[in-house]
Amino acid sequence: MSTKKVRDIRLIDALAAWDLVDLAYNHGLHHLVQKAMPDTMREIRTAHLMNQSPELFFQCPLSSVLAPRLAGPQMERDVTLLEWPLIKHSDKDVILSSIDQIFDEADLNGSLREDVILVADEFVCNALFNATQVGGINNNNIQTAIKLAERPMRQPATVRMGAHNGYLALSCKDKYGTLDPKRFLSRLHSCLQKGASQSINLDERGTAGIGGFMVFNACTSLYMAVEGGTATQFCALFPLKSGAKERSQRPKNLHWISY
Repeated sequence: MSTKKVRDIRLIDALAAWDLVDLAYNHGLHHLVQKAMPDTMREIRTAHLMNQSPELFFQCPLSSVLAPRLAGPQMERDVTLLEWPLIKHSDKDVILSSIDQIFDEADLNGSLREDVILVADEFVCNALFNATQVGGINNNNIQTAIKLAERPMRQPATVRMGAHNGYLALSCKDKYGTLDPKRFLSRLHSCLQKGASQSINLDERGTAGIGGFMVFNACTSLYMAVEGGTATQFCALFPLKSGAKERSQRPKNLHWISY
């Protein structure tokens, strides 16, 4: 892991999504935390963890965002509901079906199920289609991209889902580290500024295109870490007891680091 870099943690007051992403994209702010929220202190602790111990965030993403004061291998095991290896395209259906089954067993609300499955789908597609490509950009047509994604990945990705203290977290780690965070933020910024329909690029798949906007829109907190040429870690957080309207109106938090 490269030398750690001190990054600002900016407390913001009910800032709208576009303004928040603008601070990240145009002003280079890495941790944007909504203040006066029930989870403000937890978000601040996660920001400190990502700054000071990025290797812990890569290794234990769920506990890093759900319980940052206790983050580590034991807490990661305690909060993890399921963990899946992602090797090829056909694994996607297994992962999404397993998430669906958990929601059936837990009797959680349907809108949350839809959002979590959407985010899982986008995380998986990004790892399969984009992470393996030079520069993290897949320039193949969709048929070719899917055919190539059926070949086993040289470095399997890992998808995890966990819950703790009223929140659900979903993470996806690839072992390529090809994602360009500024490009991701640029696409997200464009979608929020112009509208998703005006920003669709049919040549892009996964979270590097409109998928990033869909992920950000579905969760309440988004975390992204990139160690260039080594790994990319995405994590999304969802409140378990909030309905669709409340989640959509809840101010968002955004965290990103890169090396």
